[in-house]
Amino acid sequence: MTIFNPKKPDVQIFCALLFPLLLVVGCGGESSSSSAAIGSGQTSTGGGSTGGVTSLITPSSTLNDGFFNYTRPADYEVTTSDVNVPVRGGTHVFCKLGRPALKGQGTPVAGRLPGVIGEFHPYSTINMVPVFLVERGYNTLTCDYPGSGNSPGTFEQFSMASTLANYDVIQWFADQEWSDGNIGQMGTSFGGHTSNLVARLNPPNLKAIVPNSSMSDWYSNTIYHGGIRNGSILYQPAVIGGTGCVDQNKGLGSSCLNSITGISEDTYINYTNHPLFDDYWKERSVEPYYANFKAKTLSTNGWNDRYKGGTIKNYKALKENFWVLLGPWGHSSYDGGQRGTLVAANHQLAWFDLWLKGMSDVPMPKAKVTSFEMPNNESSTGWYHFSDWPPPESRLLTRFLAGGGLMNSSSPSEPVQATWMSNGIDVGADPASGITSAPIDQRLFDMMPFRLTFTSPAETRDLVLTGNPVVHVEASFTGTDGHVVVRLMDVAPSGAVSQISTGWLKASHYKGHDHLEVIKPGTFYPLSIEMNPTHYRLVKGHSLRVSFSSGDFPDAIYDLPPGSVTVKTGSRSFFEIHALPGGAAGNANTVKSPQ
Repeated sequence: MTIFNPKKPDVQIFCALLFPLLLVVGCGGESSSSSAAIGSGQTSTGGGSTGGVTSLITPSSTLNDGFFNYTRPADYEVTTSDVNVPVRGGTHVFCKLGRPALKGQGTPVAGRLPGVIGEFHPYSTINMVPVFLVERGYNTLTCDYPGSGNSPGTFEQFSMASTLANYDVIQWFADQEWSDGNIGQMGTSFGGHTSNLVARLNPPNLKAIVPNSSMSDWYSNTIYHGGIRNGSILYQPAVIGGTGCVDQNKGLGSSCLNSITGISEDTYINYTNHPLFDDYWKERSVEPYYANFKAKTLSTNGWNDRYKGGTIKNYKALKENFWVLLGPWGHSSYDGGQRGTLVAANHQLAWFDLWLKGMSDVPMPKAKVTSFEMPNNESSTGWYHFSDWPPPESRLLTRFLAGGGLMNSSSPSEPVQATWMSNGIDVGADPASGITSAPIDQRLFDMMPFRLTFTSPAETRDLVLTGNPVVHVEASFTGTDGHVVVRLMDVAPSGAVSQISTGWLKASHYKGHDHLEVIKPGTFYPLSIEMNPTHYRLVKGHSLRVSFSSGDFPDAIYDLPPGSVTVKTGSRSFFEIHALPGGAAGNANTVKSPQ
C-alpha cells in the first residue's frame, strides 16, 4: 500500500516556477477545494499518516459558527481509478474516480453513496482527489476540462458545449450502481465558474455546490471591465496551456496541444472579436439563467478577490437557495491571518452532509451572509453574520461632488467643472487586482494630473461601508469615446491613502454593454459607475475619497488617443453606498461574532 504525500516536491516546484503567472488563479488554490490528493490506483488510510488529511478538519479561526467549524471522523480508506466518462457528441471526459473502502480491505465499499465532483477544470497538473470527502463516505470525481489533460476535444473556455459535458458527467455519476443519485460539485476559480455554469442548467441530480472565487458573468467580471478590455487576463495561455498539458497522473496529457491552441484562440482572438455583450458571452454567463439555478449553493470568496462582485450579484438574484462567505483573503485562498483563516474542508463537508446525506445534526450557517470586516488589521472588529446584503439596518450614504475637490452631504449651490488628463498610464492598488494584497499608499498618484479627487470631511465616528459604491457623474470627453476609472479611497489623518474598491466604464457603454452610444466631444453625459462591493470600517478621523482617472493598468487597457475628461459637480454628481451608522449593528438582524 502506497501513501500519497500532498506536499509532493514536483507540485511544489511547479507552483514556484509559475507563481508570477498564478497570482490571479492561485497555484494550488485548487487545494482549498481538495485538502489532499492521492495518485492513480493508490489507497490512503484515514489517519494522520496521510500527510495530515484528518488534522485539516479542525476548528478554525475566531469565527463563532458551528457550521464553519464542523467536523466528523474519517471512516474509510480511499481507492482511486481512472475513468473516461461518456458525454454527448460521441466523446468522453477523463476523470479520477475516488471511492471509499473499508480500512484494510482496499476495495470499494458496497452500497450506494452520494458523489461530489471535486473539480471540473483544465489545471490537470494540480488536480487533486478530495480525500477528506472520500474518507467520510463520498464517491468523488476530479475531471480534466474538455480539451485539456486527457480529455479530448477543442478547448473552449466556459462554452455551452463544455458546460453540457459537465452536465453529462453529473448524470453519469448519478446513474452508477454505487451512487445514490445525490450529486454535488465544488471548485475554485475556473472550477468555481464551471460549478455555477452547470448549476444554471439545473441537472436533476445536482443537489448542492460550493463554488469558491467564482463569477456571475465572464464578460463583465473578467474580460471587459465596464466595457474596457482587461489586460491582466492575458496570462491565460501560459497557465492553462501549461497545466492542461500534464494529466492527473503527472504524465503528458493527450490534449496538450488542444489546451494551448484553444485558450490562445479564446484569449487573443475570440474575446477581441466580441467587445459587446452578445450571444457569445451569454452562454458564458450565469446571469441570463438565474431562473433555472436551483442547487443549494454555498458561495465562498474573499474581499480581496476580483470575483466578489459576481458572488454578491449571484446572491442577490438567488437568495432562497444561496448562502455567502466573504473572508479577508484574496483569490483562491482562505488565508486571512490569525483571525480570518478558515479551513475549506470544514464547510465543504458540512454543506454536502446537509444537502447530499441529509444529516440532521449538521448545523446550518448562522446567517445568509457571513463576512469579515475589512481592512484586516487592528481597526477591524472581525466576523459578522448578516441576514441579507446589504444589511437591512444599513442606510444609504450620499456625498455630493463639490468645488475645491470636496465631497459633501448636501448638494453644492454653485456647480463647477473640473478636469483630468486621460492618458491611461495610471496604475491602481486595489487588493482585488492581484497586484498586491497589502495597501499601497496612493497619495502621490492622487496628486498627478491624470487623476481628479473629491474628499469628504473627516468622519466623527466609525463608519462601516456595506455594499456596492456607486458614483453618478456628468462627464464630457475631448474624444469620441472615453474611459472612466473610479477608485474609492480611505484617507488617514496622516495623509496616507488606501484603496478600498474600483469601478470602470467605457463612455460609449454608459447605457449598456450590448450596444455602443455615440459620444460627441464636449457634450456632457450622465454616467453611473458601480464599484466592487465592500465591507469596510472607515475609522473615526479618516475621510472618504473618490478618485477619478482613465487608466488602471493592467485591469483596463487604454485604447484611446490622449485627451481629457471634464466633470460637473452639482445635484447629479454624487457618490453613494450603504453603510452601518456609527459602525454598530442596528438590530437583531445583524449578529456580530465575539472575538
